[in-house]
Amino acid sequence: CQNVALNGDTPRNLQGLLTHSGITTGAAASTFATALATSVDALLTVVNEPINAIINATNQIEVPDRYLLPISQFNLLATTRLNTVSDQTVLEFLRQKNAATARTGRPMEFI
Repeated sequence: CQNVALNGDTPRNLQGLLTHSGITTGAAASTFATALATSVDALLTVVNEPINAIINATNQIEVPDRYLLPISQFNLLATTRLNTVSDQTVLEFLRQKNAATARTGRPMEFI
């Protein structure tokens, strides 16, 4: 069932989330690791770029509430502390501090 949702079912002419022809994809200007090595602000720029692209492409009608990540990127964010004096992870920070949450007040779900 999850496989069909993600990849579709060709015999039934169903497109999946990862294979749908109507989904626009693009390459990130930087990886999270590279951005994080620079600064938290650089990471916020990388994270907010696709969020803002969706908001702008829909004339501010749609605001995403989920951010789909490769497991390696998710794990990096989930296991990296925001700074040396805090136990907050980068992932916890990003759930609250992103362009979508600033508009809606609801935390972004990173999956």
